[in-house]
Amino acid sequence: KKLEVNKLNINNIDAPMTVNVVNKAVLQKWDINNIEEASKMVAGINPVKQYAGFQFFNIRGFDNFVILNDGVRDERHAITQSAPVANFANVERIEFLKGPSGDMFGHSALGGIINIVRKKPTKTTQGEAKFTIGSYNTYNAMVGVGGAISDKLGYRIDAGLTNTKGFKGIEEKTMNVSAMLRYDVNHKNNFEFFAQYNDDKYGADAGVPATNDGRPYSWINPMINLSDHRDYLKNKKSEFYIKYKHRFDFGGNLNY
Repeated sequence: KKLEVNKLNINNIDAPMTVNVVNKAVLQKWDINNIEEASKMVAGINPVKQYAGFQFFNIRGFDNFVILNDGVRDERHAITQSAPVANFANVERIEFLKGPSGDMFGHSALGGIINIVRKKPTKTTQGEAKFTIGSYNTYNAMVGVGGAISDKLGYRIDAGLTNTKGFKGIEEKTMNVSAMLRYDVNHKNNFEFFAQYNDDKYGADAGVPATNDGRPYSWINPMINLSDHRDYLKNKKSEFYIKYKHRFDFGGNLNY
């Protein structure tokens, strides 16, 4: 498939860009459910999560990055440099574009971009379900199904729940539900309607007191959570969009 971060009219292998893709197979194999875990699979990208809920990324030494959802900019990161990303219940793959080529998508992308590509409707009925459980009261449950309603209309529905308390007892819960409809007018034109709702809660992590050189005091157990249980972050987001796509043919043998 032609990557969404490749805006040039050439094949991916010929594009003068450094792109890494964490695809569906990798996400499933390593049980990756969030953007921090996915970015750790790619060299040159350092995820930073502060106070257990505020996240940003250092790409090739630059803090200037942009996150896209299906190629559309999430401007929350440009304004605050941090915004929670929902769990990966409806994510097909993540495309990481490193370097100044990210400027093709606008300002603030000197380090690069992270494009989250969601699962799309399919011509045949397909579905999957997953449930994993681990230590520290960790569990992840995801389910999704998609297929064709008619020759031209397809659908996709996904839902996911995650929970963990971590080794310090800092609880994190996420809930994500989404639905997509796609109407294919013909092989060059289609419409997409997408809706998503997520409700996430992140327990705060204030860290531990440290000396001036950054080392924690020896008499404080770093395994202890010093945050108040009433201190937490909530992230509720409703997202809707209607997208029209038209494919221009300029010749050649591009692999879409």
